[in-house]
Amino acid sequence: MIGSVGGIVLFVTDLERSVGFYEGVMGLKAGFADAVSRAYTLGQQDFVLLALPGAVSMLGDDAVQPTRDGVRRIMLCVHTPDVDAAHAELVAKGATIIRAPKSQDWGRRTTHFADPDGNVWEFYQFLE
Repeated sequence: MIGSVGGIVLFVTDLERSVGFYEGVMGLKAGFADAVSRAYTLGQQDFVLLALPGAVSMLGDDAVQPTRDGVRRIMLCVHTPDVDAAHAELVAKGATIIRAPKSQDWGRRTTHFADPDGNVWEFYQFLE
């Protein structure tokens, strides 16, 4: 039933602010842009920022409303060869850091940060 994930779409409240973060802080290059979205390629996946009006137009208002309990529902995990270097670059570019680099018991070194809409990202590297 499920093959591979072909794309990730984040609903964003301010498209230009999010574009500034993903292009300026994360270094992504847009492959497609229109009035309500920006699309990037991450490896074999599409990664799309979709402004709320575009999401409502596509899915309807109920599908894009915040959850009643306010709990975040997503964390994106991305491999990087050097978590500490990535963390230092994020700090230098003003990213909102949630957790500094830490070696985890499950064999990864991780750091966590948030985008302008509070979506959580984890950068990780495998420990030897």
